[in-house]
Amino acid sequence: WSAHLGVGEESESDVRVKRSGWEEPDVRDRIAGIALAFSSAVEFPRGISRVDGREVMLAGEDSDVLEGSDFTGRAYTLDWKEFVRLGGEHVLGVRLVGAQGDSGIRPFNLGGTSQIKPLPQLLDSTPPYFPFSRRSYALRGYDEGLPQLTGNHMRLASFEYRFPVWRLERGAMAPPIGLHQLHGTLFMDNGAAWYDGQKTDDYYTGVGVEFKADVVVFYSAMARVSLGFARGLDDIGEHQAYLRIGGAF
Repeated sequence: WSAHLGVGEESESDVRVKRSGWEEPDVRDRIAGIALAFSSAVEFPRGISRVDGREVMLAGEDSDVLEGSDFTGRAYTLDWKEFVRLGGEHVLGVRLVGAQGDSGIRPFNLGGTSQIKPLPQLLDSTPPYFPFSRRSYALRGYDEGLPQLTGNHMRLASFEYRFPVWRLERGAMAPPIGLHQLHGTLFMDNGAAWYDGQKTDDYYTGVGVEFKADVVVFYSAMARVSLGFARGLDDIGEHQAYLRIGGAF
């Protein structure tokens, strides 16, 4: 168990090119928050994923406590991740996220391929990321910033089947880089976001596959490099190919 207190600021700057030279003012969201987290998942040094447990985080934040915020109100997020060993190094990962806030908060949005744990074996604390001011969540197969996936309420479910491919464990002295192992993931994401008064049954689904390599840099720093392909199954979905550092959750 762990408890967390924090403050955060998110700033956005937009510039419109016009003859008058007019510039959009900056927008700031300043929050103070409290979070409670629990973790029982196990991650072995040579494993491809956390196994046999769960990570749960409940966070609440307020945009009215600190001066200078352009947003108002409170937001609450429950993030539950479950890891089930299927035999050997095969793992089923499930993530359920529910978030809601007042009408004046900076809205939640789904889409893109953002990650949470870029360096999974270096940042293995609980929670493994800053738990506050999070408004963007990955929904693979859909672009970021779509109005259909934006609102002050949000639900997200992700399912991943993770499997080993090849444990190489080879490296070079110069440059100091090594390849630890290769593994893959089949995934499905399903989520929705909406504002007060809108429909809540417009859920969007994306499916795909990721191929991952655990790379060792400077002999000890582990980074996970992912090459992914995703497809959104609904009318606003698209085909995506991406390369990133880290996993989805």
